[in-house]
Amino acid sequence: MDGYSKIAKLFRERENVVPLKIEVATVIADFPDIKLMLDNNKIVLDKDELLFSSAVLKDHQREYVSKYDGRLSDQRTIIFKDYNIKLNDEVLVLPLYDNQKYFVLDKVVKL
Repeated sequence: MDGYSKIAKLFRERENVVPLKIEVATVIADFPDIKLMLDNNKIVLDKDELLFSSAVLKDHQREYVSKYDGRLSDQRTIIFKDYNIKLNDEVLVLPLYDNQKYFVLDKVVKL
């Protein structure tokens, strides 16, 4: 294969890259054996195919500073004792580059 053919091949491969996009999924089985179904194509993902943000998991700790009359009064840590996502919740998921694992970003909240 000559140099021009190699360059043309590289350009063709580059044009066919599918961009990653955030998707919505629904929780169809609860923890500890959680399963999600992608809303756009009904593919079911089990826990071995999922990675989670700590904010959606049990025992997540979050620090906050409370204010009183415009002044800082104290700093505390909240520990969430239950899971942030439950059965039938919608979550945002981001497929990793190979679409073999999905990263669960956060819970979807509708106003």
